[in-house]
Amino acid sequence: MKQRHKKKRRLEGMISADISWQGKSASSSKFDDIYFSEHDGIEETQYVFLKQNNLPQAWSGKTDFTILETGFGTGLNFFCTLDQWFKTADDSARLSYISAEKHPVTLKDLKSLLSIWPQYSGYIEALINNYPQLVSGFHPCVLFNGRVKLLLLFGDASEQFSSLLARVDVCFLDGFAPSKNQSMWSEILFKQIARLMNPGGTISTFTAVGDVRRGLQQAGFEMEKADAFGKKRHMLTGTFKEITDGSLNKPWYRYSKANLKDKTVTVIGAGIVGITTAIALYKAGWQVTVVEKKLSVAQGASGNLAGVVMPRMDKEQNDDAIFYWQAYFFALTRYNLLHEDGVVFDWSPSGVIQLGKAMQQKQSDWPDIFLTALSDRVLHSESGLSVKGSASLLKHAAHLNPESLCQNLFESYKQDICFVFGETIEQLSKDDDNWRIKSSTTELESSAVVICNAEAAIQFDQTQHLPVQPVRGQITYLERDVIKEKFKRVICDQGYVIPAAKKYVLGATFKRGSVDTNLTVEDQSENIKQFNEVFRTCSRLQISEEQPLSGRASVRATTSDRMPVVGAVPDQDFYRCHYADLSKGKSADNYSDALYHKGLYINTGHGSRGLTSCFLSAEIISALISNTAVPVEAEALARLHPGRFLIKRYLKGHG
Repeated sequence: MKQRHKKKRRLEGMISADISWQGKSASSSKFDDIYFSEHDGIEETQYVFLKQNNLPQAWSGKTDFTILETGFGTGLNFFCTLDQWFKTADDSARLSYISAEKHPVTLKDLKSLLSIWPQYSGYIEALINNYPQLVSGFHPCVLFNGRVKLLLLFGDASEQFSSLLARVDVCFLDGFAPSKNQSMWSEILFKQIARLMNPGGTISTFTAVGDVRRGLQQAGFEMEKADAFGKKRHMLTGTFKEITDGSLNKPWYRYSKANLKDKTVTVIGAGIVGITTAIALYKAGWQVTVVEKKLSVAQGASGNLAGVVMPRMDKEQNDDAIFYWQAYFFALTRYNLLHEDGVVFDWSPSGVIQLGKAMQQKQSDWPDIFLTALSDRVLHSESGLSVKGSASLLKHAAHLNPESLCQNLFESYKQDICFVFGETIEQLSKDDDNWRIKSSTTELESSAVVICNAEAAIQFDQTQHLPVQPVRGQITYLERDVIKEKFKRVICDQGYVIPAAKKYVLGATFKRGSVDTNLTVEDQSENIKQFNEVFRTCSRLQISEEQPLSGRASVRATTSDRMPVVGAVPDQDFYRCHYADLSKGKSADNYSDALYHKGLYINTGHGSRGLTSCFLSAEIISALISNTAVPVEAEALARLHPGRFLIKRYLKGHG
């Protein structure tokens, strides 16, 4: 199926649902329609969507099951599904639930559901704790220790589905009546649903309108009428018969089903990226081993005293910046839930102030829900400092102690995940269906391997072509009494100053290609000079360069385009053989789908933003290995693709 022309992706604040409550009945003022049956919404859902799709029988014996929904509404279909899932599904089974919503309910309305459906209070509270910002785009929610993954797509269903990579077993075609909201029942939407369906997948909807039935038939469903619920006479059910190409990206960025021998995986590297990847895979039902060359976790850049969790502040919205904003929203939720789960680490969501002349331009292209412009007066009250100039506040941004985070994650999961320390992996080789992971003293085997060891990721034959580079960064520690005014929040400009628990942290230098981790006076002087330049108008903030040498130097991994490398490792010989002539301008239809080293994945190149991007990148890896719904748009997956550097070369005629 050829992809229709799509408008440029943008993140926008959503117009929330305008729900009118009358007792336990909810209606939309905008669409003049009810959210669920006034007679009995729960019975209606159980009949129209569960019974007509043969649930729970359809998921019996399956390890993974995916449901697609149009119109999340109040979440009633989701809660009813969860209730049946936990009563009937195998303990090892995982549910993926994907739902689009153009006008999401507010957190306040969600909380009101606790009194309306007290029997579902556990499910409602889980959603409340994970509920995302009301911002357009993809929002993954990991619930019940990974047994359920909810992917909320805020925006027009047709537009959101057009970027979705998933294979679906059941579709709940919900939404307000066709006469009230025609855009939810369009031919475009039906074709997108068909693209996502597994052969034999089923669909049901409360309506029996002829245009809906014919539209679904044209999209590839065999449709029939069934007795409806309540006062309605008929509804529609259907089965998808046709086999469609569910991919969206061009052949060189497409992924095929993993089809691995078993659910064993080795993660190389125990920094924040490796640990979060291991946890995501464990929660997806994998048997995970983490191998680390050092004697403990967080011995690289993840071992710093403090780091910042914030998005990328590009001047204009673009695919790269959008990925980081989505990762940022997801990371904030995960960090907050870690605290609630008892994973204790130094965490301060006190906000970040971004200074700089360009902030006014940046402010204009991002919705107010993301950034708050600060006047000089407000800047003083928010920062605690007498500084002037353009600035914006990211209210929910945070700083944390990466070392304590990694150490406490290790302590929390060491009984579930096998950690092997002091082993430097020297070679990866494939033997039939298993990977052999060899060091000088040991050899491990697993069906899959995920390389997460920062700049060392390119040491293997399969990954040496990737332009992942080391970058040395030195941060400076200052005693609290060195600075006479006290910072309330993190302040960023060209560098940053973090008011950590016991010290101020200044940083960081950027020495591309260097792997030296010794502290230098030169780099400390650079950090202090940069600080003094930012606050040159404030005499009370000026710092003497005659400070005791104190701080930490570590090596980060970055790429030529400043985006992480996340995905399956491509077969370089196949790429060279099949794509080297891309500069000749042939249609993408003339090329074969990409070939990868089966079971080999990589997650690296996060630079200085690993604390922001680690959780979402881990979920992407988990989805690709587990053959579940990818939690980012197809465009974002292509921007992270490990083969993109080869393709850029070939497009320029450098094959």
